[in-house]
Amino acid sequence: MAQRFDERKLDLEGEAVRLVESVWVNPVNNYPAYGVSSELVAFEAGNVPETQLVWVDRTGKEMGTIGTRDRYIAVSLSPSETNAAVMRFDSQSRNFDIWTVDIESGSPSRFTFEPLFETFPVWSPSGDSIAFSDITGEIKKKPANGSAQAETISKTSNGLGGWRVGARMGGTSPTPRTNWPAVFTITTWPRTTSVSSSTKCWSLLRLPQSP
Repeated sequence: MAQRFDERKLDLEGEAVRLVESVWVNPVNNYPAYGVSSELVAFEAGNVPETQLVWVDRTGKEMGTIGTRDRYIAVSLSPSETNAAVMRFDSQSRNFDIWTVDIESGSPSRFTFEPLFETFPVWSPSGDSIAFSDITGEIKKKPANGSAQAETISKTSNGLGGWRVGARMGGTSPTPRTNWPAVFTITTWPRTTSVSSSTKCWSLLRLPQSP
């Protein structure tokens, strides 16, 4: 919507006019994607797109797909390379939850069930836990098999970037030490959408080809 503004009176004039419809709204922070200049309005339309989980080799050649298309945003590959943890967007509730996807079968399983946004999943080095952040800024950890409720570890305003054991992040490089607990490295949105395995590269955001 747009409406004339009188700079001298500091007041609106006339009726509001609709300029565009279906402006994209970032579901993580509810920010609308538009910008305004003195003459133009730039905006992004649409919804969170469906994406396909795929394997590609290190030259970029696609080697195969995993499961079916869905609204996945971020991906974290388990140390065993048998499962992936993903952020999944539900277009009906407009909520993010963490799901796991079996690499062999492609079957997805819901991992978190809270009404809050849960985002940026990260596997523990041993593969027995998955950490994630939520909309309140808390970092939580939950057993990968879902056998217990999530426990709060700490707070942050950004998404998780990794889980390291025996290192402390200080300055520009980690300092090794054996008696420090697991350390979570932090990244900001948007997160990297591909990770590497020992033999393949895992690519997340491949948009399906138009028919």
